[in-house]
Parts: sequence; C-alpha cells; structure tokens
Amino acid sequence: MQQPLTAIPINIPGLAIYECNGGDPAHRKTLLEMYAQWFPQYAYYLPYMEYRTSQPVGYDPRFIERWWYVERDGNPAGFRFSKYLKARNISVGMGSAIVKEYREFEFGPYHRLSDLLFHLTNDQLCADATASGRPTPDGFVVEIESPQLVNGYKRYGYTILELPVDYLEPPFIYEFTRFIEPDVLAKLQFEPMHLVIFPVGGKHLDPNDTALLTNITLGLLIDHYGLSEDHWAVQRALASINQVGTRPKSLK
Repeated sequence: MQQPLTAIPINIPGLAIYECNGGDPAHRKTLLEMYAQWFPQYAYYLPYMEYRTSQPVGYDPRFIERWWYVERDGNPAGFRFSKYLKARNISVGMGSAIVKEYREFEFGPYHRLSDLLFHLTNDQLCADATASGRPTPDGFVVEIESPQLVNGYKRYGYTILELPVDYLEPPFIYEFTRFIEPDVLAKLQFEPMHLVIFPVGGKHLDPNDTALLTNITLGLLIDHYGLSEDHWAVQRALASINQVGTRPKSLK
C-alpha cells in the first residue's frame, strides 16, 4: 500500500518540516550535521544515517521511517526521528532535538515547539497505521536513560507509562553493521535503559500487560535492532516480563 506524505499541516507560519528520507540532499546534509553536533557519542551512526536518508520512508516494507528536519523562519531548528513497526503497531522514537532559541513556539494550544512536533508525530503515526491497514497504534515507545525524565514529561502534561522490563539498548542496528568499522563495533556496549510508552490519543494501556510488554520488547530488539530471539539481551528482557506475569507466546 502506498504510504502517505506527511499528514502534518502545511500552513504553520514560520515553521517548515521536511521529510529527509528520500528528500532534498541539502536538508539531509544539514540534518546529519545537526545530529553529529547534538549526539557526538553516536557519531558512528552517521554513515548508516547517510545511507538511510538516501532511501524513501518505506523502503523496508516492515517499517515506515520518518526523519524530520525542522526549520524556523528558514533556519535549522531541530529534528525528530520515528519508526513505525507495522507488525507491532507501535512507533519507536529514535532521537529528537530542538535548538535552544527556537524551543518556544506559539501555535494554537501549543507554547513549545517540542509539544507541537510530538502532536504532529502522533498524527503521522496514526496516518501511517491507517495506510498500512492497521488499527489505532498503541503508542510511541522511547528508550530513556533516567526515570527522572518521566516526571519531567508528566509536568508538561504528557501521558507516559514506565514499562517494567529489564532492557538494554543495543549499540547499533545489527542489520547494517557494514556501515561501522569492526574495531569500533567491537568496543560498543549494550547500555541499560528505561522503556516508556506515550499512548496514542488517550488510549488506555496497562503497563503490566505481559502481551503488550512482549510486543514492545520484541519490536525494539528484534524488528528494530535486528537481534535474534535467542540473543541474551532478548532473553534477559523476556525473563523480566515473565516475572510480571505469565509470559505470552512470542508475537514474532
């Protein structure tokens, strides 16, 4: 099924959002420069990112990847990456940043650019799910380093659920290790992270629902990062879900 272009409005004064996957080479270049500046610890991802932005949003039929580059009044203002996993019916947040002087933004009920982009990302997620013949997605899943960040989101009015999974973030997308030097890859480590989900449209989710937890965990570690189900990190995460309740059958 043909994927839609962005479902975002095109009449927001002073704001432009560009899809970089398969998009304008100048926007792709600026996006990668911004990413290198904001996340130098992940600079080893840049060769893969350069390749990925040369492909369209739906080049892999399993996913729809939206890599948005944002401008304010013609100036680079930020970016936001998301990846819709069709089989799991969730979206994975892969990174976002907003230039400090552009963080405040007045549009309708929004006072911060990050809030507006979050809303637009959810709109896009729902549009992509509909175009893929899927029901309303469960939500937007993010790996975060500290649980204190959850409180920050709640203070700004977000609905966010912490997920009780013993989760370690893989250092790379293993399907694309050809884009990274073997000596660099050998030094990279799995890092403990907290999994959270932002439910779509006020959708009620139970953070202790083992089917939900398994679907999210396998979506991230297997579908997104490319690990096998018998990988130790996958088994460790599933074992922690088993402690929450009776483990469901694999949704792979």
